[in-house]
Amino acid sequence: MSLFIGSEGTLGIAIKAWLKIIPNPPAIKTCTAAFLTIEDSINAATKIIEAGIMPRALEAMDKTCVDASENIIKNPYPSESNAMLIIELDSGNEDLLNKEIKQIKQICDDCFSNFFKKADNEIEREALWALRKGAYPAMARLAPNVLVEDGVVPRPKLPEALKKIKAIINGYNLKASILFHAGDGNIHPNIIFDERDIKEVKIVKKAGYEILKTCIDLGGSISGEHGIGIEKRVAMNWLYPTATLELFQKIKKSFDPDNLSNPDKIIPVSLDSRNAIFSKNRSTDDKILTELLNEVKTKNREGLKSVLVGSNSNSDENLKTELNILKVDGLREILDLDKENFTVKAQAGIKISRLKELLKTSKLYPALPDYKGTLGGLIANNYFNGIKDILLGLDIMTSNGEIHSFGGKTLKNVAGYDVAKLFIGSMGAYGIILNATIKLDFKNRFKDAQIKCPSMIKKNSILSNFKPGKYSKRLKKVFDPKNLFNSWLYDDNTKEPAIGGKDPSSLKDYALSKLRKQNDLFNLSGQDKNE
Repeated sequence: MSLFIGSEGTLGIAIKAWLKIIPNPPAIKTCTAAFLTIEDSINAATKIIEAGIMPRALEAMDKTCVDASENIIKNPYPSESNAMLIIELDSGNEDLLNKEIKQIKQICDDCFSNFFKKADNEIEREALWALRKGAYPAMARLAPNVLVEDGVVPRPKLPEALKKIKAIINGYNLKASILFHAGDGNIHPNIIFDERDIKEVKIVKKAGYEILKTCIDLGGSISGEHGIGIEKRVAMNWLYPTATLELFQKIKKSFDPDNLSNPDKIIPVSLDSRNAIFSKNRSTDDKILTELLNEVKTKNREGLKSVLVGSNSNSDENLKTELNILKVDGLREILDLDKENFTVKAQAGIKISRLKELLKTSKLYPALPDYKGTLGGLIANNYFNGIKDILLGLDIMTSNGEIHSFGGKTLKNVAGYDVAKLFIGSMGAYGIILNATIKLDFKNRFKDAQIKCPSMIKKNSILSNFKPGKYSKRLKKVFDPKNLFNSWLYDDNTKEPAIGGKDPSSLKDYALSKLRKQNDLFNLSGQDKNE
């Protein structure tokens, strides 16, 4: 499902969807603030989140945007204001909301706000949102056409991104308003133009591409929510290396072998390496990673099948030959802790307990349960369902030794297929998880709570009776065409190398025994492990 979401119709047609229905919040509070500079507004947005306040909306507009909207509704902000925030909260506790509104006002005051107002009733609330929602149609009244860009950067990079974007717009003598989701770094420059003027169209497109390159250069992506479509296909060359684009093409082909479903979207029709600015650091100079890479390439050349062994595997001594083992537990470091962005990038072999211990001094916490295994093991075996809510990016290694990066430090990213989520629960069959980037919290939500997790391996569980479907098999061939990683999951008829000792007797039994052992790594809060 993760692949289908955001695939822009390139993988097929959704004919049914099962949705979770949630009740409307009992209480909603909305307020707005204005600032002399965009930097001050972003600083206020960051401090609101740092205070542990999680707004349901945290929207920002520049002066051009607000002035354009005056044709729709009266502008309440001082004329000298250059950035405005709309902050909306909801809760079942109205007293808590009022307390948080007071905190937000104090934060805005501390960040040099020159205007603050709370909507006292529904009419005032709707008026604030009318100003925000009317921004796009207001710009559309100023010219026949509007180009809406959709770049995204890590939140601390917003001031720099906005400064560079304004320089690009001014450099081409264009007019634009800028809307941005201040809470997640998503930027929407709205450039007005007339498509009947061919020269102006070319200039606007060039400016749009420079804006996207700026977002990539700052560690962001070319789309936070609107997608790639046809217009941004060329920019995919700047975000991903050729090998990853080819992997995306194979993923599409596995669902749509005849290329019938939206064939012109997402995937570039030609390479544009002249403008490539892909610069993600994968730490390939790491000694342990290099050794792992060489071992994987050797096994691929010789067609040797492997069981991926993490730090909590058992029965290693039962294997007759080391050729059947691929140890992936040596990568145990934190690669990047971004305190301002509230993210951490850690190698997959790090223990969850160790990760929590290292993060304590930063007063940031991963929203993960008490678990004695590794970060990579938790993701690959989907031991905690909440991992999908905090996983932002993965670096993975396929069985041919290719390394691919998916996602990153941005809270939004819909550029290409969501392969990072695909690896949740993949059980090591698609590739090796090298490292993961996850969101952090200011609250240690699991500090005093035992997490009830179901038994991972039961007599009739989905893992011990896993039967891959048609599309699972096709995706397996995309990532591991020779079926070298954890082959027992996808080929029950494979003649597996014998394993010494009475138990287990095959690679499949061996791998299942590892998974059963993982069952004991959770704090089950008194839950019956045999249920």
